[in-house]
Amino acid sequence: MPAVSYSSRLDGKREFKSTPSAADRPALNPMQIVNELEAAKATVLEATIWQSVDLSTLLTDASYIGQTRVDGTVAENALGAGAALRVNQYGQYVLASADAETLCPCVALALEDGTGVKKVLTDGWFRKFSWSFTPGALLFLDLTSGLISSTRPTGENKMVQILGYAEAPSIIRFRPSLNLIKLVE
Repeated sequence: MPAVSYSSRLDGKREFKSTPSAADRPALNPMQIVNELEAAKATVLEATIWQSVDLSTLLTDASYIGQTRVDGTVAENALGAGAALRVNQYGQYVLASADAETLCPCVALALEDGTGVKKVLTDGWFRKFSWSFTPGALLFLDLTSGLISSTRPTGENKMVQILGYAEAPSIIRFRPSLNLIKLVE
């Protein structure tokens, strides 16, 4: 039978609590406790290892770490891996641009060349040897379709979208903001 206890609150009222008896409580499963502890240790170990990873040695050209979508249809990509992509009215990935409101937002980076069912990066790190960004610089969707720039777009009716930042000259942290700014001059 459960035990009942009460305590007095500051407002003078009593608060009753029911505590299950030993017979009513589930039995402890030692293996479940061991498994939960191992899982917790693995999470801490993974976080510790991740903090010490050198991305410049881990990532090769056109490689990535992060969240991907493997079933997206890329309808337009003449730039290959690393191209900034948006979703068109048909649900297909096409090159994104800051040139007009209808050409953004960028929501993914191409991970493969060409068109068809392709893998795209939606959040993570990407390396492209031909890039030479200043580490720490914010990165923007460019006015030229599919490109990323460290220079904020300018001009009337142009769009500003932050895509992430430069982790190293050839490595970006891609985490596109969906907060867009339309420039009015």
